[in-house]
Amino acid sequence: MRVVFLLLTTALIISSVANGYTQKKKQKKIKLIHANSLEYDESTGVRARRLIGEVAFKHDGVLMYCDSAYLYSESNTMKAYSNVKIVPDKKTTIYADSLHYDGATKMARLRGNVHMVEKTQELFTNYLDYNTKT
Repeated sequence: MRVVFLLLTTALIISSVANGYTQKKKQKKIKLIHANSLEYDESTGVRARRLIGEVAFKHDGVLMYCDSAYLYSESNTMKAYSNVKIVPDKKTTIYADSLHYDGATKMARLRGNVHMVEKTQELFTNYLDYNTKT
């Protein structure tokens, strides 16, 4: 009886560890769709791609646009600047001066002159934290 209990417990532990590993591995990366210019930048100590001109990203169905951005592939995050536009779904569009997006948590932190349009409703604010997952 004790051996059966130990085998079941071991199987459950292995299963949960494997499931956690699979979920981490399934995390989708932020995909660069377009930029007029791309440079690698390590001046901040972190590897980043500096993107300039008509920049467009896609992550799990969310489209993001801006004039310039930094893409941090290792942490699956990005920072966007100037003429930021994010389209999380067909009915919502959000405009801002800057955006910090985390691909792991799917959180978009929009700052400066934020204007959110959802069908016939509008929201104006300087700060908006938007969860694209929910």
